[in-house]
Amino acid sequence: MPKRLRTAAVVITRESGDRIPRIVVQFRRIPIDEIYVVCCGCDPRAIMAARLHGARAVEAPAACSDGAAIATGVSQSQSGDVFLCTDGRFVYPAEWLSPYLEAASHGADVVLNDVSSTPTRMRMRELSSSFLNCATGAIDAGSNSLTVFPFCLSRRAVECIGLETLAALPSALLMARLAGLRVESVGPVPTSTTDPSLLNENEDCIDAEADDFFREHLTALRELIAARGPRGAFSDHNRRRDLLVEGSR
Repeated sequence: MPKRLRTAAVVITRESGDRIPRIVVQFRRIPIDEIYVVCCGCDPRAIMAARLHGARAVEAPAACSDGAAIATGVSQSQSGDVFLCTDGRFVYPAEWLSPYLEAASHGADVVLNDVSSTPTRMRMRELSSSFLNCATGAIDAGSNSLTVFPFCLSRRAVECIGLETLAALPSALLMARLAGLRVESVGPVPTSTTDPSLLNENEDCIDAEADDFFREHLTALRELIAARGPRGAFSDHNRRRDLLVEGSR
């Protein structure tokens, strides 16, 4: 039987904190040992709500990216063995979150939301994640990514990836794969990717987030090329590039 791990939840919120009480209730059902609510530019109500319900509120700038917010929250825990990371816009039932911790208790270092197991519209986000996964040799992962909440990280994964790299989520997943960490997927848990009704209605916000998302994936792709060469995990098959060089002389 796997041992009981000490679990810490990291929740990102950019709103007033109205959902925090319900989020905490679901965490207590799992249970979670530590709860950190990273308040990105929130008004005082979010901070008060977190503290009132037994969570630790961590203040962060409004412009803080999801990755930077997660890294900030994770850095607050000194004793957590596993970090369950969620989006404060949604109240995830405990039954949806438990499989992440179960996978971690059986040795998974990174547990992703298996959104690729459901039919989804392939937007630039999904295409970017899918291509990066393919380039690293994780073809079966589809568009599953750390950019899709919820996800779970082991303490070993956090230490291997490093907080600086964790702040850029595509690079963090790349680092985990290059280091040979155990990456699994569970779920799926509904998100704005799988359920269009959850999409952000602010088109300007969507465009800005998409630009940042694309830049982070390009950065991760450059890091992959630097680590493994221009073909990444793709085989060169039986090509004789040495003959091409000789023929060009």
